[in-house]
Amino acid sequence: MGIGKYGRRAAAKAKREVTGLFRAKPYDPRHPTPPTRDVPPAENVAAAGEPVWSPKSGGTCASSDVEGRIRVYASATSVNRGTGLDFMISVNPPQPFTVEIFRVGAEDVSVLKTEALDGVTQQWSSLDLATRTITCSWTPSWHLDVPADWRGGIHVAKLRTEDGLQTCVPFVVRDDATSHDILVSLPFTTYQAYNEYPKDKKTGASLYYAWEDGKIYTEGKAATKVSFDRPYHVTGLPANFDLDTAFAKWVEAWAAANGRSVGYADSADLHDGTVDPNRHKALIFPGHDEYWSAPMRDALDKAIANGAHVAFLAANNVYWRIRLEDGGRIVVCYKNRPDPGAASPNERTAQWRQTGRPEQAVLGSQYVSTLKGTAPLVVDNAGHWFWEGTGVRNGERIPELLWGECDQVQPWIQSPDGVEILAASPYTGQGQPRMQHTVVHRTPAGGLVFDGGTFYWAKGLSANGIADSRIQRATANLLARMLG
Repeated sequence: MGIGKYGRRAAAKAKREVTGLFRAKPYDPRHPTPPTRDVPPAENVAAAGEPVWSPKSGGTCASSDVEGRIRVYASATSVNRGTGLDFMISVNPPQPFTVEIFRVGAEDVSVLKTEALDGVTQQWSSLDLATRTITCSWTPSWHLDVPADWRGGIHVAKLRTEDGLQTCVPFVVRDDATSHDILVSLPFTTYQAYNEYPKDKKTGASLYYAWEDGKIYTEGKAATKVSFDRPYHVTGLPANFDLDTAFAKWVEAWAAANGRSVGYADSADLHDGTVDPNRHKALIFPGHDEYWSAPMRDALDKAIANGAHVAFLAANNVYWRIRLEDGGRIVVCYKNRPDPGAASPNERTAQWRQTGRPEQAVLGSQYVSTLKGTAPLVVDNAGHWFWEGTGVRNGERIPELLWGECDQVQPWIQSPDGVEILAASPYTGQGQPRMQHTVVHRTPAGGLVFDGGTFYWAKGLSANGIADSRIQRATANLLARMLG
């Protein structure tokens, strides 16, 4: 692939950085084991400041996958206002339980709470050894008719047994009748890829790990197919869900202050056309959105070609090519193993860059490595409109912004025209010097495409101890440009 004409300054700078930082060892394209953030066991009480929708709020206990006192999954990841979804619930031992629905955003609000419901124990789960797929074929226990006047947004169903054990499951309420200024998309396919349910050291499996004979194995034995027909492990809240809620908290307050509307969707709603991205002014992917089907990627590429404004705030996005089966309830990704369902090499479920469509061709930069701990974001191109009003200077360090995984402009990879580097942050990744990039470019159709290039961009907007006024102002500048 060619380098692409992405701006002389950005190209030269990226080449200098890469030459200096990667001389010792060339980039290894294999996706590394992701950083883990184990959830505390059930006996641990919540830390101060736990949100009300957390299963650990108020010092109460989260039900675990080992004893399965209360577990739940939903029949859909997103649902339009005025429609409904089912909740499949198992309670062991059988006892009454309640369901409370919270809307999570600028304010966390309880929007519905049931009276006590009768809980029953359902069959634990089934395991398909060929694909390591864990499936719970539970019958519906409770149905939610979403009122037509509910406000669209991130919602969490919090369930509590009579003896005080709690669990959760998230879902999105869409407002399909409205064209929004900002459409926020949540990465449910990626949530499911990291889901290790049941995390019981026996049978649990994700697209990264699998348990066998009391031992945990990585991608050589990990699942190649994972199902939405099962709870999320431990608390019921997916990995990195806090990135999406951190953005929702900030963007809803910003939109209210600036007379703008915000809608929500699952990024997989692009797969079957449930969401038309060109109906909305700006499409924002705030969290870790790593797993994309071909229809999802096609819809994104088409929207950008038509002038859509798009922002990926985190890093390592659009990385794995997946298939969705069983009406979207199964996520398929064989990664570096032979894919028996692929009709051609470029249709296998592998890295998008391995199938001839690198993510940098869309985003302007792409995943390069993991990061241990945190590191500061280092400002570059301080005179750019993106940094206007922040008071920053080149080389200024904004603490804690780099965490998890980082993107970089890679000069040997196909890239769009006119990519501008906004941050160039040195860090140590996988044992060697690396460079993170935050970038933006304007497409030939007039849209802006932004890549934050680090997991903690959204936390830099609202999270305690990480939120920074410079990141808030820069993100506001980006949205103002996108919305005209």
